[in-house]
Amino acid sequence: MNNTIPELVWPVDREVDEEELDHHEGPMRLDYDAMVMLANLPPLAEEILSRNAALPIKTRSSGEYTLVLDLDETLVHCSLNYLDNSNMVFPVDFQGMTYQVYVRIRPFLRTFLTRMSKVFEIIVFTASKKCYANKLCDILDPQKTIIKHRLFREHCVCVYGNYVKDLSILGRDMTKTIILDNAIQSFAYQLNNGVPIESWFHDRNDTELLKLCSFFETIPAEGRDVREILHHRYRLRDHIPFYSIIHQQEGPGQLPLFLPIPRMDAPPVQEDVNQTNEQLITQVAQKPAQVAQG
Repeated sequence: MNNTIPELVWPVDREVDEEELDHHEGPMRLDYDAMVMLANLPPLAEEILSRNAALPIKTRSSGEYTLVLDLDETLVHCSLNYLDNSNMVFPVDFQGMTYQVYVRIRPFLRTFLTRMSKVFEIIVFTASKKCYANKLCDILDPQKTIIKHRLFREHCVCVYGNYVKDLSILGRDMTKTIILDNAIQSFAYQLNNGVPIESWFHDRNDTELLKLCSFFETIPAEGRDVREILHHRYRLRDHIPFYSIIHQQEGPGQLPLFLPIPRMDAPPVQEDVNQTNEQLITQVAQKPAQVAQG
């Protein structure tokens, strides 16, 4: 097994003017598969609701607020196939074989991680295989001073063959927890805690991470429920058809609960066990209803 951690040569970020950072994209776009999956989201099983938190209790040095980060197509783009303009290559050992993984780093990632780690407790939560994602996190944060915790595919909930990140497994205060992910289905059970970001593969002019820095930095200072702030900014539920709304007040600041209309012909929940080793590694970042493009 190769335990060597390759050194990452970070890309040089370009200068960006204020006008470019002030530009916001139009309404988010959801494909049909995403809408169907969200519209048929089943309630969490009792065994999921009653499971213990996967993380230790937060320490005072970790920051009062928590920022959960997806990896693939949010912070990086990786592939087993050769990638032009890759920032590095690292080996992954899986089931007795070694694979070379090519990595592209999203522009402004180092700036983003550095600034966010001063304000938030940073947690990486990915639908990737641990053998791949753990090593990538070691490369991105070799001193382990930025990423406080890591969660992987085994911590996800499998819903209709898709990996969903139920944030209750964190054991963190949901009024102070944000997840950044390029697949809205990934945080389907906590839409109000989510910030969607455009999938990234190769655009060197991308500034999405930099745009988020100032916004994220203001949230802890406001001292409000992050779900109220994010719903006001992104209004994710308003973009999802088929949802029925049930208003329930369970306490101060409690937001309305949104329950999906059940689909009676939903397929059973199961993982495909007939994948080859290469497919398993290539799909390290499998998104709900979407396999990451290599």
